[in-house]
Amino acid sequence: MKKNSVFLLTLCANIGLFYSRFARPALRNQTLWFSKNAVISDINGQACLMFRVANIRKSEIIEARIKLVCGFMHKNRRGHMEYQFKTLNLSHSREIILAMPWTIVHPITKSN
Repeated sequence: MKKNSVFLLTLCANIGLFYSRFARPALRNQTLWFSKNAVISDINGQACLMFRVANIRKSEIIEARIKLVCGFMHKNRRGHMEYQFKTLNLSHSREIILAMPWTIVHPITKSN
């Protein structure tokens, strides 16, 4: 009975180690490619910030969503510098299948 328990525990540990070795997600720099340059261009009379994202995996990424956050330093009332983050609006932030390169477009307005 004791031998069976030890064998079962060892088997479960080995299966867990084997699975964890192959189930690790790849690093983000090995799955997505971001363009090195962002461009500001005019689209239908609206200035827009644009950059591209591409999937470099062999498989497709399903239900991809994008959120663009701008971080900047801001002086508070006491004169100390602090970080502030603002989520920027995107023209298309819906869920997509990332099978082809995707151009991210942020319309530039006076409020942002």
